[in-house]
Amino acid sequence: MSVIEDPPDRWATYTDLRPQVAPGWRLETIVGPRMPSLTYMLVYEDMEMRDRVWRTFATMPEWRELSSTPGFTDPEIVTSITNVYLRPAAFSEI
Repeated sequence: MSVIEDPPDRWATYTDLRPQVAPGWRLETIVGPRMPSLTYMLVYEDMEMRDRVWRTFATMPEWRELSSTPGFTDPEIVTSITNVYLRPAAFSEI
């Protein structure tokens, strides 16, 4: 994987969520059988905040419009989604 140097800001349209969603990093796979793929980390204070933010995001008219646009629907662009929940170790700076 390589760090995406200057990724497009996919949250730019969703300004009311931006203060609540702290991007950690975004990576893309550069070699291997699971290409293309995108890996990203978002940071939340806790799981309740994560759930609240995603519920809000899923109901936003802008997201509903984009996600139903031909060429951008899940069946057209997504083959699998994997969520991993991490907790910082005591020595972590995150």
